[in-house]
Amino acid sequence: MVKQSDIEQLVHKVVKAVITETRESIKKEVVAEVEEEIEKRLRERTGKLSDRVDSLEMNVHNLTDKIVQQNKVIEKLKESNEDLMSKCNSGIKMANYNEQYSRKNNIKIMNWKEGSDGDLREQFIAKMKETVNLDVKPQEVVAIHRIPGKQGFPKPVLVKLFNADAKIKVLKKRKELKGTYKVVEDMTKHNMGLINRLNNHERIEQAYYFNGSVYGRTLEGTRHKFDIFDDIDSKLPRRK
Repeated sequence: MVKQSDIEQLVHKVVKAVITETRESIKKEVVAEVEEEIEKRLRERTGKLSDRVDSLEMNVHNLTDKIVQQNKVIEKLKESNEDLMSKCNSGIKMANYNEQYSRKNNIKIMNWKEGSDGDLREQFIAKMKETVNLDVKPQEVVAIHRIPGKQGFPKPVLVKLFNADAKIKVLKKRKELKGTYKVVEDMTKHNMGLINRLNNHERIEQAYYFNGSVYGRTLEGTRHKFDIFDDIDSKLPRRK
């Protein structure tokens, strides 16, 4: 006869086995479901990331194309600007040449004290005769008047002479006029600026104006002609 305790023990074992098997089954199902959910979410996130990466790559590609196009535009603008600057400089150089040419027979007299100037033409002719014994005919003086100058100094006197011969004969007396008046060429602002640049250059001994152009004599004794936009260093020969 089967004992009650044996039946209970058998039932206990069966129940335990069923519970254990059920737990394992549930555990496997839960693990599978969790793994599936994780894979699902990873796929979703990976897909979104992939879409974002593709979008970023597209944006980078578009930006690269825009940068390339912008660089082309910038290069064209640079070329256009260089061409414009070249034309502008050429125009300024031509205007400077024409202005200097219009002054070719002019001289400026510095240190002529101001006061009751009266007739400057008569005074100029008289001063040239008294100081350097130079005969200047009235008809050789086309125009004469004062122009603005540095503050604190007498205004320079601008003299427009009839021709180059009349101008040269006055300029030849410049050395004899030292201590009384200073006679200089009537140069344009650009040419005066060029002479200042040359005089401040370490390799230029002397800069001067002659017959409408500006020249510089180097410490080595060579003479060179310069224009207002010249690079002084590039115009000078290399040192040996």
